[in-house]
Amino acid sequence: MHTPDHVYYHKRPIELSAYVQDKMEFDYLIVNVGLRFDFFDPRAEVLEDFSRPRTSPRRPAPVRWQLSPRLGLSFPISQNGAVRLAYGHFFQMPAFDYLYTNADYIYDPERGLSRAFGYAGLEPEQTVAYEIGLQQAFSELIGLNLVLYYKDIRNLLGTRIEVIAPGFDEPFQLEKYGRYVNRDYGQVKGFLVSLERRMAGGFGLGIDYTFQIARGNASDPRAVLIDEMSGIEPEKQLVPLDWDRRHQLNTSLTVGEAGRWTVTLVGRLAPDFPTRRRSPTNASAWKTRPDGPVSYSSTCTPAVSGSSAPSGCSFSLGFTTCSTIATKSRCTPIPAALSRTCATTPASRRD
Repeated sequence: MHTPDHVYYHKRPIELSAYVQDKMEFDYLIVNVGLRFDFFDPRAEVLEDFSRPRTSPRRPAPVRWQLSPRLGLSFPISQNGAVRLAYGHFFQMPAFDYLYTNADYIYDPERGLSRAFGYAGLEPEQTVAYEIGLQQAFSELIGLNLVLYYKDIRNLLGTRIEVIAPGFDEPFQLEKYGRYVNRDYGQVKGFLVSLERRMAGGFGLGIDYTFQIARGNASDPRAVLIDEMSGIEPEKQLVPLDWDRRHQLNTSLTVGEAGRWTVTLVGRLAPDFPTRRRSPTNASAWKTRPDGPVSYSSTCTPAVSGSSAPSGCSFSLGFTTCSTIATKSRCTPIPAALSRTCATTPASRRD
């Protein structure tokens, strides 16, 4: 396939997965237990000495596999309430671009550090998730759900700078290049509170609020290269990640006749995206700054120069119609009917 850097590669990796799961129900306890097996063979070669990209011997890239246990418990605390616990390990290989881009390790002095080399020996990104929840029914129609969660994320993608060694008939000796490695870390913690009124009497209502903190070394795997080109010291502390959304409020109102037709109005109120700034050397690269409210997005918006930048909130409103005719059901999403953005400027914070 072709990558955004117009590099062509043709690989046939092997990826396998299998799982077993069982549910056991007792008088006062429900247990869900499972085990997942993941296997990945990149079927490629990697360098033995990364300081010699053109002359180093090569060896097969290592095979990666993992056994991921999952456990869930649910038990009642009252006639209308229950507590649930969940624990699980998760396995995810990086995108193929990070494994196979420039698999021949051809250094381009015109690109320098602006393009990182792929590394077929990357390890899977590993997540360990913990969750505890409370479900409470106040009546046959109204219920409350409270969830606390924490995720520990290891082996996130980063980059490492390699220096081409003198001698060994290497061209471009003492030049620097970057390659992808597993080096970054992240953690996500937060809680969710939701209140739901089931459809009855012509309407249903749902409201949920989420508070979340997602922090890590860097959001961009190329952060080390960007810092090196910009003359900036790499981050040595946890900073807000791109998917860090501190507050989010969702509402949904459904009206209609169950089984015949319904109209649902959905609204969301959430903070704006993390503040970013351009890299002085590479205009196409962005660096996340640890200030201001944050939100989930892969889109970068230019920040105002200086130590503070605008942030704010976004409000969106839309609705969906559902109708049932005879035995056929149809739901038609309606584009957002109302959208506005408000912005405020927070107090300046140090990087």
